[in-house]
Amino acid sequence: MLSISKAPKVASTILNLMFNKLANLDEQDTKFHKALETIGIGASYLKITLKKDVNLAVQEF
Repeated sequence: MLSISKAPKVASTILNLMFNKLANLDEQDTKFHKALETIGIGASYLKITLKKDVNLAVQEF
């Protein structure tokens, strides 16, 4: 289970923003792609994983 220690409304807003970013990986700027690389996830790998198994992609993210 995901825990972010925030009020439900704040948590839902954060998750909504995150999923929107992930759904539009190709449209994100260089800063976003570098941030993914910093945490050890390549954008192309994440994009493929999201298409194959959303639950796995979110768990790895």
